[in-house]
Amino acid sequence: MQMIIVDDEAHWVDNLSMTKPWHTLGIEHVHKAYSAHEALQIIDTHPIDIVISDIQMPEMTGIELIERIRVRDKKIKCILLSGYSEFDYAKKAIQYEAVDYLLKPPTDDELMGAVQKAIDQLNTEWELISSLKRTQFTLRENLPHLRGRLLLEALQGHRFAAGEWERKLANYDLPFHDGDYALMLVRMEEEFRHYDNNDQTLIEYAVSNMAEEIMGEFMEVWGVKEEHGYLVFLIQLKENDTDIGKETILEKLSVQLQSKVKQFLKGSLSIVITEWFPFPELLYDRFRQASAYFRQIVGDEREFVMRVSDVETPAAQGPLDVLYTPPSFIHLLESGQWDAAEEKIVAVCEELDEKWSESWEHCMEAGFFNYGFFHQSRTPK
Repeated sequence: MQMIIVDDEAHWVDNLSMTKPWHTLGIEHVHKAYSAHEALQIIDTHPIDIVISDIQMPEMTGIELIERIRVRDKKIKCILLSGYSEFDYAKKAIQYEAVDYLLKPPTDDELMGAVQKAIDQLNTEWELISSLKRTQFTLRENLPHLRGRLLLEALQGHRFAAGEWERKLANYDLPFHDGDYALMLVRMEEEFRHYDNNDQTLIEYAVSNMAEEIMGEFMEVWGVKEEHGYLVFLIQLKENDTDIGKETILEKLSVQLQSKVKQFLKGSLSIVITEWFPFPELLYDRFRQASAYFRQIVGDEREFVMRVSDVETPAAQGPLDVLYTPPSFIHLLESGQWDAAEEKIVAVCEELDEKWSESWEHCMEAGFFNYGFFHQSRTPK
């Protein structure tokens, strides 16, 4: 740290700068100034941390000096010395956030104690600033992952307390607000399945980027890959939306996404779109509904864009409840809860036997689920 001592009495400045053990406090350099103007010149050219200044000086007082310092740098710590115990001076010193106000001549304990107090304040402030900067940097670096995890938790049925959604959306810089939302589920078809895990991740990232680019002109888009392999996008129309009705614009843009993916990535997509719904109240239900609708479309049918509505997905065609009940299967695997994961598999199979033994799509869903278990458990960490 660097400090400057300011006084129009040269002997006083020289004495304080050279005879006190400032190095024991971590002061690396002590500058000397014999006027407030000289002090300001030094402050403008050196990284000064602490100022010790007399109040009574010609041309510019110590109070006026602090006032000008505050314009330049609000973090510099100031200690004032005065030969007079005057309330007005002390009041001004407090106003400009002086660390201490000492009567001349101060004892060594008083002076060293005031400087140590200034150092402690500086350390505390800079530690807080550096911590916040690190936190902000870490948040920016991990923001896509944090956003994805938040949406995935909501799709898995996690409920947040009142007001918690607003806070999380603000913290993660997600520009969503009250209004109508829709979900778009994307299934990447056979052409993409020959890629290894790393290339598959890159392809999924490319498809997500293309979806955000195509839809971003008209909509806010928030996407994640859910545990069964679908790319899921939560969508809300922007305020300055197009004249095209919201019932058709999503289908139009979905077809455009299919076309661009086929043109540039040489693969096909199948897409299911929900009706518009209030968020977050119906998010979980609409996701279950859309994923169940995907399972109803079996056989060779692919590369479609379909809208799912309440009447098209009767209760008898619902998903496997146990599969979507928190905690999610992926959460159990990631947290090493192997017994609980095994119990979830057993519960899924039991529900399949009891309710969906004649349903081909539910058998397929259970098969994908068990495949996911063995794939996750055998994947190197």
